[in-house]
Amino acid sequence: MGFSDVVVLALTLLCAEKEALAFIRRVAYGTVIDPEKYPYVVEVIVENETTGYQCTGSLISRSVVLTAGHCVSGKEMEYSVQFRKRGVLTTIIHKTVSADGGLFAVFDYNHPINIKSANIKDFALVDVGLIVLNEPLPICEREDGRLYSVLPLPISNRYSDEWTSYTNSFEDCKLLGYGVHELGIPDGQLRELNVSVQVYANALVSVLRGKGAACPADSGGPVICLSREKEYIAAGIISHGRGKSRELKPQCYGNKWSPEGDVFVDIRIALPIIKEGLIRLGKLKEFLADNMSC
Repeated sequence: MGFSDVVVLALTLLCAEKEALAFIRRVAYGTVIDPEKYPYVVEVIVENETTGYQCTGSLISRSVVLTAGHCVSGKEMEYSVQFRKRGVLTTIIHKTVSADGGLFAVFDYNHPINIKSANIKDFALVDVGLIVLNEPLPICEREDGRLYSVLPLPISNRYSDEWTSYTNSFEDCKLLGYGVHELGIPDGQLRELNVSVQVYANALVSVLRGKGAACPADSGGPVICLSREKEYIAAGIISHGRGKSRELKPQCYGNKWSPEGDVFVDIRIALPIIKEGLIRLGKLKEFLADNMSC
């Protein structure tokens, strides 16, 4: 990404009014993959008697799913998650787990952040949600023909009072989602897309240059990058698309135009908020135990 591209996208991010925000519960032109390649990724189903929508999420402990805050901020909605596996011709639903054990959500374009160890006081995009499942899952094990695992978060010291990240590198990144694709609505297929991630304005951005973008129902899905240990770890959470491209054709089925770029929550900024949510939901000890065992 050139400097001018970053500036143009940054101006779009900072100057466009919220009312003009084209919020896309956001993989077009991605690669369909076996769900067990990333066994922590789940399809989030949100519905009531009159309406419903889908998002994507990641299992971070035996009973907690990390997703976007705007995916769990709806009132009087019922939540469930689906784990899929490869069938004969396509992926199939392996297990559905209801989720009314508790919710935590922060959705704010200018959320105050205070990272004491780095002497940082600022504002950032925070779009973080946690969903508690009714049934704990056998993480890091295979049960009934399906593997379950947790998304690795880049926490320097999980037992520290303040969670900070041990990585500042965003190399070899991918986004993962169960959302709309270039030809149609969500079809139960997990897709991955290689993306170039840049840091700007306390968020992560990916300027769209050609084919390939996050789409409706990808929101909450993980952005993962390769660590120095050659392990894919969480780098961000898919949040929304921003701006309106004059050059790109619509990439997601049903959209009339393409955004200029995809915007992701920076996991480094989100870590303290995730910890706060785990504490409020009474799930911190579970998280620590499960991430030690995997």
